[in-house]
Amino acid sequence: MPPRARVLALLLGLALGGATTHGAAQDAAPAASSASPVSSVAPGDVSGGPTALPPSHPRLGGGDASAEDRSSPPSDESFASSEVPAGSVTAIIADAQGRPLAGREVSLAILRMTVAEGESSEQRQATTDAAGAVQFTGLPSGSAFSFQVRTRQDGATYSSEPFQLQDKLGQRVLLHVFPVTRDIERALVGARAVVYLEPKDDAFQFEVLLSVFNLGSVTWVPQDLGVRLPAGARAFNAPEGTGGVRFEFDGERLARLTGSFTPGQRDASFRFQIPSRHEPSASFDFQLPPHVAELRVMAEASRGMQLEVQGSGQPRGGARQPLSFDPAEPMQNQRGQRLLVSTKQLRQGDPELAEIHVRLHGIPQRGQGRWPSVLLALSLLAGGVVAALRRPRGRDARRSAEEQDHLAARELLLDELVALERAHAAGGVGPKTYAEARRGLLEALTRIEAAIPPEKQG
Repeated sequence: MPPRARVLALLLGLALGGATTHGAAQDAAPAASSASPVSSVAPGDVSGGPTALPPSHPRLGGGDASAEDRSSPPSDESFASSEVPAGSVTAIIADAQGRPLAGREVSLAILRMTVAEGESSEQRQATTDAAGAVQFTGLPSGSAFSFQVRTRQDGATYSSEPFQLQDKLGQRVLLHVFPVTRDIERALVGARAVVYLEPKDDAFQFEVLLSVFNLGSVTWVPQDLGVRLPAGARAFNAPEGTGGVRFEFDGERLARLTGSFTPGQRDASFRFQIPSRHEPSASFDFQLPPHVAELRVMAEASRGMQLEVQGSGQPRGGARQPLSFDPAEPMQNQRGQRLLVSTKQLRQGDPELAEIHVRLHGIPQRGQGRWPSVLLALSLLAGGVVAALRRPRGRDARRSAEEQDHLAARELLLDELVALERAHAAGGVGPKTYAEARRGLLEALTRIEAAIPPEKQG
C-alpha cells in the first residue's frame, strides 16, 4: 500500500481539534494510490483549513460525552531500544489511564517482502503478564521484514504503526486500548470530506476521501454508516486506509465505513464511476454519514463548464433544511488542469450536513469522442482506396500511385490503432468507445489489407 499520509494531510487539513490528538502523526497512512487525481492537486488548492477547530464549528459528540471522554488520550509509543534484546519485540498493553492490562491476547504480524518471492505474512500470538507485557523473540531484521503489534477489545482493533527491527536493537511498543462505542453520538467524532469528479469519455469517475477525527478517549466502531452513492454507481474500488479502516460496497449504493476509529485521525477513500449519457448536464446525489463538518467538491472542468453544489441538513429531531455551498471557484491542480471547487463548512446554528446534490453544466458534446470520428474518416478512406483499386487500370503509373495510396492508408490505420491503445491505457478512452473504435479500425484495416497485393505486404 503506497504511502499517502502527507497527501491526505495536505488535502484535508490538520485535525479538527488541533493536530496533537493521539496517533494523528503516526496514523496518517495511505488511502489511495499515487495515481489518484487528487494527489496532483496543489496543497493550497484544497486544504485551506484551520489548524484548530474554529469557534464557529458545531459541537461534536452528543450530550452523553463525559469530561473524561474529552480529555487528551495518552499517546502510543514505538521505538528501537537497547533495553530490548536484538531480534525481539516487547509490547505493553495499557488502558486509557495508562494502567497495564494483564491477560490480553496480543498478536505480532510479520510481513516479508522480497523481489524474488513476493509478499508473505505470518502471525505470532502471546498473552500479557501481570505487567501488561509480552515479548516476541527470534525475529529477523532487515528491510525485507516489517512488524505490527495488534490487540482487540470489544470488537475494536488497536495496532501499532508498522516498524522494522535494527540489527543490534530490539523494539519497544506501548499500545493503549479505550472504551468502545458503536453510537457516533457518544463519541467526539468529526469529519472532513473531498469529492473529486473527473469527466471521462464514457463515464464520470469519482474519488471520495474521508478524514475522520476522534477527539476524545472513546473508540468509535461504525455500524451501517457510510456514503450513499448516486444511482448507477459501478466499478467500486476501495484501498485500505489508515489503521485498517476502509469502505466496503454493499452491492447496492452504500459505501459502508468499517474499522476502528481510535483517538486520533483515520483516513479512508474509494473510487467509483457513473456511466455518461453524453448530455450537456449531469447530476449526482450523495447521502453523507453523520458529523461531516466540512465538505469540498472538486471537478475537472474545461472552459465553459460550470459546477453547482447544493446541500441539505437535518437538525436533531427536525426536518431537512437547505444548505448553501460557496459558488464554485476556478483553480488549477499541479498537472495544470482546470478545476472548479465548491466548499461548505458548517457554522454554529447550521443543521448537520446530510445530503449533497452535485450538478455539472456545459459538458462538451463531442459525440462519442475523437475515436469514432477518426474511425469514420479512416473507414471512408479505406473504402475509397478499395474502390479505386477495383477501377480499370490503364497504366503502370496509375497502379503504382494507387499502391502508394493504400500503403499509406494502412500506415495511417496502424498509427491510429497504436494511439487508441495508448489513450485507453492512460484512461483517456472509456471501455465502450475503445471497443467500438478498435473494432472499426480493424475492419477498415482488413479491407485495406485485402486490396494490397501479396508481394507488397509485410
